[in-house]
Amino acid sequence: MFSKTPHEQKSPFLSPHLTDYVITRHGRRINMSENHFWSFGFGSNMDVHFVEKTKEVEVLEHTPAVLRGYRLSFSFPGYPLVEPAFGNLREDPEAETHGVAFRMSRANRDRMVQVEPDEYGVRDVDLEAYDGRRLRGFIFIANNPDLEEFAPSKRYLGIILDGARRAGLCPDYLRMLERHPTYSPPDWVHHRVRRARPRLLSELPPITVEELAQHKGDEDAWFSVMGYVVRPVEPGFFKSFRGRDITATIYLHYKQLAWYGSHEDDGRPPYPLLRDMSEDDLEYLTQFLDYYHAGSSPDGLEAMGQIVGHLVEFRQQQESGITTWKKPQKKQE
Repeated sequence: MFSKTPHEQKSPFLSPHLTDYVITRHGRRINMSENHFWSFGFGSNMDVHFVEKTKEVEVLEHTPAVLRGYRLSFSFPGYPLVEPAFGNLREDPEAETHGVAFRMSRANRDRMVQVEPDEYGVRDVDLEAYDGRRLRGFIFIANNPDLEEFAPSKRYLGIILDGARRAGLCPDYLRMLERHPTYSPPDWVHHRVRRARPRLLSELPPITVEELAQHKGDEDAWFSVMGYVVRPVEPGFFKSFRGRDITATIYLHYKQLAWYGSHEDDGRPPYPLLRDMSEDDLEYLTQFLDYYHAGSSPDGLEAMGQIVGHLVEFRQQQESGITTWKKPQKKQE
């Protein structure tokens, strides 16, 4: 088991003078006699700002906590060849999972349940806060207990680690997360998929932004990543990505500067310059290209998508070395 150093102080959002009330993060006084619920965040949802923004709930109080009898499992299906799996929990009587407990109203709990994927179920559990309190809470856990486990992406595990450090989770648990392996493309992706792509966009047929935009249907969806226009076997989950270049969207998502759907440029110029990106940035973009090109293939030989051309405007932007595209600054929370 992981040793933890309990927090000596109660949450700063609890008023020491009003035992019947809680003071919210926004300074609002809430009657504690109302129905309130504790949600347990153990993955990317350990960050209070993330929970409030993406789940649209108001967090009344949050505290580091331990869930015993469950272990962190990367087994909730993601996107092959880029985000293989997301966080889940598996029952294990010898294990424990550390995370953050969030107190919220009944209305906010109901809203949180509504926005979770149908593949997740809700389960009531007992939690132990780092300050010693016993809490009755709920978790989201995959309905299928037999899901295969995968290594998470470096991006996703990094988000979990950031949230765990900000929450002050115990050092042993942090070290466990730091040592966890992350996704690396299998050999067949390097040898059969990436090597088969033309190195120069000019070797591919030209496709304009307007031509690309004509391909948004279920049977003929095209996507552009780093200027490569791909027709995948399966169009994937994100309908808003169809018929457009998604390089800037994916790049900003990787940098945690925007979530999918929050940065809408319609895939039109100006574009970011690939030469200004780091190796890690380019690798993540390449993995997304892998996903659309070979995400339905078990080996790079069958069920492959098709590289149908290159995006003219993207290629011209890269060759000019000039762009007016600007990376937004990360907001200080």
